[in-house]
Amino acid sequence: MATNLLAGVLEAQTRNSLLAGDELIGAAFALVEVMRTRKAIALPSDSVGDRILGAALILEPTLPLADRSYRFDGCSVLIVAGHISGEASVSARAKSVRALGAVHVEAALLGQWADPIEGCDAVRIISSDRHLRAVVG
Repeated sequence: MATNLLAGVLEAQTRNSLLAGDELIGAAFALVEVMRTRKAIALPSDSVGDRILGAALILEPTLPLADRSYRFDGCSVLIVAGHISGEASVSARAKSVRALGAVHVEAALLGQWADPIEGCDAVRIISSDRHLRAVVG
């Protein structure tokens, strides 16, 4: 099991490090589509989330962004992250956002994550081929 966990961590880290070009643009398009269907502000969970949001802003400059220096009272927040091998970091971010007043929290992730994440109302998979899957928690 430890080998599988380590392999998963290394794969996620490698895929996140190499996210660029067509794969990044595809993820940005998918994120823009997710954002068009909900009234939420976007908040990156990690550096890859920052990269995806940056690319998405080039495509759609009016995407609503979260300001980390303020509370999220009454807001719906979409946490954006890259490939993950476990839910701990996204779950911690979701719980933090809820503690700061968010009423609805979803996550938008790259990859094949198929489980609900504690603290998130839903998990949206953004893929570079622009197809979206939803895992409702």
